Amino acid sequence: MPAFDTLKAAGVSEPQARAQAIALVDAIEAHFDRLASKDDLRLMSIDLHGQIGHLKWMFGIIATAALLSVAKQFFG
Repeated sequence: MPAFDTLKAAGVSEPQARAQAIALVDAIEAHFDRLASKDDLRLMSIDLHGQIGHLKWMFGIIATAALLSVAKQFFG
């Protein structure tokens, strides 16, 4: 168990390290179906990039409208 070895290397007592490693394995196995896969993360990344693109467009439109309003006050 890699977690067990890492905990022991960090100075955790062997019984405590073993108990924590077993608890971690149990938690992962109990909720494995709810963990995100690489495909889930890839889809989220694609979705976020799309949303960021939309936000850039919206910010551009709002900034342009604000600049036009300021320009109208000075030159209109």
